[in-house]
Amino acid sequence: MSVKKLAKTTKRIEDWRANWEPSGVERSIVRWLDKLGETENPNTPRMCCGALSTLAGNYRIMAEYWQLHRGDTRLCKENMYRAAWCQWAVCRWPDQAGNGSFAQFNGARMVYFWGAVIADADPGFLKEFGDLLRRPEYQPNFKIKAVNAGLSGYRAFIALALGEDEAVIRAQVEQALADLESLKSVRKGAPVELRILLDILNGDEGALDEHLKESISYERSNRDRYNLMDWHAIACAKIAMRRGMKVELDTEDCPLSLSRPAEMEYSGLELPRPKYGFPWER
Repeated sequence: MSVKKLAKTTKRIEDWRANWEPSGVERSIVRWLDKLGETENPNTPRMCCGALSTLAGNYRIMAEYWQLHRGDTRLCKENMYRAAWCQWAVCRWPDQAGNGSFAQFNGARMVYFWGAVIADADPGFLKEFGDLLRRPEYQPNFKIKAVNAGLSGYRAFIALALGEDEAVIRAQVEQALADLESLKSVRKGAPVELRILLDILNGDEGALDEHLKESISYERSNRDRYNLMDWHAIACAKIAMRRGMKVELDTEDCPLSLSRPAEMEYSGLELPRPKYGFPWER
């Protein structure tokens, strides 16, 4: 698939901007923050992790609101960081037996790592978050080849973002791509997401530009997507630029204002906390 030019925005974004109001999500954030702060609540792992998981999803939505509706990149990144931090806390919780599937590694969890990259989180946080997501006990045991290839691609992205051994990353991506290409039917856009990682490893700016456009085009046609922006494409563009590659792609769902690396400071950012603190703080 060759994409010569992408429209600056999409009808989906325009319709959402014209009709969506943040009040419902804002009320949900207040409600779940109150849940974490209830004095009489014993703060069981399941309650706390459920609240943090819900808050992560709410902050994800608010990140897109601040970027697409209000044009405020700083507040967008702050909400991306909050979302990532909530998922980090869930994954760090020691009693995972009581947490159901809140920490299981999948695309819904991966979006928070992409958000942390986009938010220019500090390397120490990215390292700890990436290692938590890849814990063996969080890896699902699927027998579907296409799903496993996709998860392998996610783990390769984390390794690339953390600056790990590129030979190992390349082998992992190439194997996942070969697995997908051996199948008769796969999700549209899945192979090109892996090719983007190879483009970054190869330092191939032309191929990266083409494959980013192709990936975004596929995402725009995906009726099941729940994000308005293409978080994967933005995060990949950011990693490429951090490695000195030139990226000029600038659309509302993959804006340069987010993909361009920047210095951010989150040490003073107010973050959700259980009333009695976290288990690792006691």
